[in-house]
Amino acid sequence: MLKEIDKYCVYESMTIPGKPTTWHVMDWDRRRVISLVTPTDCQGDPDIPGKYFERHIDSLPLDTYKIYVSETGDLRVSTDPKDNAWISIIRPKVEDLQLQKPLSIETVKRTELCEISRLGRGLDLVSYGTREERRVVFKYVLILQGSDRFWTELNVWIRLSHHLNIVPIDKIVLDEIHGQIVGFTTPYIPGGSLEDNPSRGFKLKWLKQLIQAVDDLNLKHGIVHDNIMARHLLIDPEMDDLLLINFNFARRIAGP
Repeated sequence: MLKEIDKYCVYESMTIPGKPTTWHVMDWDRRRVISLVTPTDCQGDPDIPGKYFERHIDSLPLDTYKIYVSETGDLRVSTDPKDNAWISIIRPKVEDLQLQKPLSIETVKRTELCEISRLGRGLDLVSYGTREERRVVFKYVLILQGSDRFWTELNVWIRLSHHLNIVPIDKIVLDEIHGQIVGFTTPYIPGGSLEDNPSRGFKLKWLKQLIQAVDDLNLKHGIVHDNIMARHLLIDPEMDDLLLINFNFARRIAGP
């Protein structure tokens, strides 16, 4: 289940001095974009959209595209598709990954995934079909902002999936119409992250594995992870090994 802090994300705003401010908000819980137009006295306050959404989200129609907030706090809701601010993403195909042997990857259609719960922004716990015993994590991107990082992450991660201390990519997820890449899955690690279980401490064994993984990334592959934190370090409960995830900030050393 999504934490309250992760449900809404302001990814863009348009402000003209003396005019109302338009905020484009991603509702990750319902996977939709809603525009919020606030009075001039709300300019420059990034907390404003979240306050309105927390207060009114459950009473909004599912087809809400835009919300106008008056100076007295009254709301006017638009369900006109012309007010839909969602921008389509140009999505690549599997062949664009240019994987060379022995690298290969299985694919699965998005319609073949069965959602179990939401884990975070663009992160769902799913199963393949109705086989809930085979749980995986489905990572995807919905908005234009960050789509370039997602493509970089996929290219980097898929080529590092053989590493013993990196959670491997399991399958590429394709849309059911054009066969374009909408995301990918990784095995679900029930042990959780170090952030999820801070009370269990940090073993010397895990530190050695983390150092080795970082050395391999930097020295063998010329890659810097650039986002190592407790939430991106998982512990495999069966092998008691540390596993690294999330390469959305990864980049080549001395490169862009």
